[in-house]
Amino acid sequence: MDIIGFISTQEPVASWTNAKKIAMLDDYVSYYGYQETIINEQGEEIANPQSKKEFANEKLMQEIIHKVSAVRRRVAENAVVVEELVLSL
Repeated sequence: MDIIGFISTQEPVASWTNAKKIAMLDDYVSYYGYQETIINEQGEEIANPQSKKEFANEKLMQEIIHKVSAVRRRVAENAVVVEELVLSL
């Protein structure tokens, strides 16, 4: 799912300059620790194969899934009715 692409086409973001959109993306991925270069398995520094847009989409999906799971859990917990069980002998 291309959340970043969708957001980019919606107001108010759609009317932003490309420079402002890029700055916002840069700040967002920086917050989550995106690195332009990474160390590969051979110990060499290489360009990160995951783009900033891919990284941002991944983080947004993780956040959405976390929030939806929390809501579903709360709904399920509220649906449970605990009744007192009284046993007579």
